[in-house]
Amino acid sequence: MNNKKIIFTNCGGNNAGDKYSLPSLFYDFKNYRKEYTNKIWDTIDNISNHQYQNCIIIFGGGGIIDLNEDRSKQFKTLENNDTNIYFHWGSGENLTDNALGWVKDTFSNFVFVGRRDYYESYPPNQRYVPCVSCKLPQLKLNYNIKRTIGIVQHMWLHPINHLDYPSINMDLFKYSIDDIIRFIGESEVIITSSYHATYWALLLGKKVIISKSWSTKFDYLKYKPTILTDNLDEDILKTNPAPQDYLDESIYINDNFYSEIMNYIK
Repeated sequence: MNNKKIIFTNCGGNNAGDKYSLPSLFYDFKNYRKEYTNKIWDTIDNISNHQYQNCIIIFGGGGIIDLNEDRSKQFKTLENNDTNIYFHWGSGENLTDNALGWVKDTFSNFVFVGRRDYYESYPPNQRYVPCVSCKLPQLKLNYNIKRTIGIVQHMWLHPINHLDYPSINMDLFKYSIDDIIRFIGESEVIITSSYHATYWALLLGKKVIISKSWSTKFDYLKYKPTILTDNLDEDILKTNPAPQDYLDESIYINDNFYSEIMNYIK
């Protein structure tokens, strides 16, 4: 057993998107010892209090990059020394109010910062790494279409109550990941308020319509959904699915990112 410990930290809870954006669900990380936290700022506090030493710490995925002053400062204050090694994997911007703008040295103490946000260019230690949940095996299955329009509700935010179509919720207390992915796969068009429902639907080649763009996280998907208007028929007509190779591309990028991290920490 390797003496090094990897701390995985992302958003906890039973939101399907948060639950399945954890890299350790899809990669074995050899014989490194593994520990998990689901509160980002508890992890940062433990680093500051020297409870985590000689560790590899992987933040992500999920929308845990809020470019507000407090969060930027906390990521920036992580110690840059030979004790801990820091990575982001598939983490994303998630602003729900006015942005301060990109603070480019926020992650200067990180080795690699894999961003699920798709930009034309990045600071030197950052690159595009879509959410690792693309590795879900259910996304590789074939589904028979059973409905034209399906609604995927966020676990609790921005419910879509004004449209009368079959629906499912990202709440894993109510539905399994099999249920959620199958529902998306069996629909031609997905209307949703969830980032990961959007992402998975795009990976499955669906037309995707966002009921409300309530966070900047929807702005930086590589392939853009349509924003819902009062004319749903027109929205559907102008919506394009992602290219057929989007799933394979996303898996390939994550596989390479895993290899890079493992080669670095050897």
